[in-house]
Amino acid sequence: MSSVKIYDGEKFVNFNISNGIELPVGFEYYVPYSELDSGQLIRDGQIVSRSVYKDLWDFVQKHPSLLLTEEQWQAELSANEGIVNNYYSSGDGSTTFRLPKAGVIELPVITTENINKFSTDTQRNISGQFKSHQNGSLLTDTNVNGAFSWSTNSISNLGEIGDGYGKNYPIYFDASRSVGTEHTGSEVKPKTITKLAVVQAFGRVINTGTLDINDLVNDVNNLIQSNHIKTYTDLSQIGITKGTETLKAIGKALPDNSMIIYSIFPQSGHNNVEYPYVSGQFRIIKSKNHCSLYFQTDFGRSYEKYFDDRDIYYVENEWKRIADNNKLSVPSDIRIPVHLVNQGDSYTPDCDGLIWAKKSGTDSGAYMIIADTPEIGNSTFGQVLYDDYGGQYVYNIQGCCTLAKNQTMYFFWSYNAIVNFIPFKNNNSTLYGEDYRIYVKVTDADGNILKGANVSILNNDQVSVYNNITYGDGRNFILKKYINLLKNLSSFIVKVTYNGKENSISYEWSKIDENKINEITVSLPLSLN
Repeated sequence: MSSVKIYDGEKFVNFNISNGIELPVGFEYYVPYSELDSGQLIRDGQIVSRSVYKDLWDFVQKHPSLLLTEEQWQAELSANEGIVNNYYSSGDGSTTFRLPKAGVIELPVITTENINKFSTDTQRNISGQFKSHQNGSLLTDTNVNGAFSWSTNSISNLGEIGDGYGKNYPIYFDASRSVGTEHTGSEVKPKTITKLAVVQAFGRVINTGTLDINDLVNDVNNLIQSNHIKTYTDLSQIGITKGTETLKAIGKALPDNSMIIYSIFPQSGHNNVEYPYVSGQFRIIKSKNHCSLYFQTDFGRSYEKYFDDRDIYYVENEWKRIADNNKLSVPSDIRIPVHLVNQGDSYTPDCDGLIWAKKSGTDSGAYMIIADTPEIGNSTFGQVLYDDYGGQYVYNIQGCCTLAKNQTMYFFWSYNAIVNFIPFKNNNSTLYGEDYRIYVKVTDADGNILKGANVSILNNDQVSVYNNITYGDGRNFILKKYINLLKNLSSFIVKVTYNGKENSISYEWSKIDENKINEITVSLPLSLN
């Protein structure tokens, strides 16, 4: 028996039920499976290509009420508690666009002004009241209403809530005692079953030559669904302009179950001040709202950081160095003498480390004590570093105590002692080998960054010791070999030029803080607006 054939507009094909059904592009629906069919994209806020999904992008452009800028899209998501956004975004503005993000029950509306309007969870209020006599007994059944009720088994009261002698007995109200703990939670919701939210990106697949677009799309879907993670290698892929990025913005822009990885260096055009070092490889992995950040410097030092990208939960954590061979905080071989003159003298370390003290001489009754207050009797933390208990000719007694960065301790002692501070290898201070930086940032009169501005540093004899340009974030990173030259100058001149405009400022080396990132800003008398 021969099969029935129909004409699909280009050629005759075997007729089956699927030939008669073609979902419109942009149609949103739910499926009970994870093996996506042709044309289906998950509505998870992911960034997709305008060229690959041309039909869907055309559909979005035909419905401008669905389209937001990337900045507006992120703001809308934040306003919706970070869980849902039923709009598309323009992505990077040229090659990509962002899909909606489903995440809540969708309700029908009959007025256009309520389309895509987010509503948070609510519940009907439960209330009631009762009144009692001053002795604690309930007055009458007319003074009990709402969720409370009068006991028909009692003539006068439900039970005294006080005994008249100053003792009080609470009355508890717990809805779970009535409905069961399995029916209570942080939100009010009906009985549900979950399905995958998708949008139809295209209807009919057309193959040209040897390239099968259907296979291409299936491969993309398999990467996302089978491997459960999508990898980006450039900020533009998630709608962020290089040089303006912040770590929080990157976390917000990444879809759930995705990551981005790229390298930075002084000339890469990235906003280098966001990273723990000026050159290395950066990686951020995002699950649902939770972001894990990793950075490995070019010389092998590693750092990590974590945050929840939702504004209500976001905490600005510091980069933490990852241990090498489980030896992160062992004492270093650096010894910094602590000079003590008077009882109660204090010492504040610039980094984490150890206070170490050793008895000097043969005098009896020698001791060394540290405490966190100048009144040793009121201390809440301290340590007896050593005590010879009155023994003469007692040698080599010593002790140590761990101190945190910026933790001030006070010293009390008798007779001579040797006292040193020993930094940890992970000493969280730039003074002992960690990174510090000097940038020159160039802006116009309105504060806009200027990429490609020339930066020169001159000594007081107007001799140039450094010359370079600003990059994507409007900054120029001064390499350490040039910093060492500047250290020998009490002051220096920073000269910048851009489009024929010029400005110079004098800068004192004493203003440079070797414990942090330093930024020297120079403005030019021009406007980009």
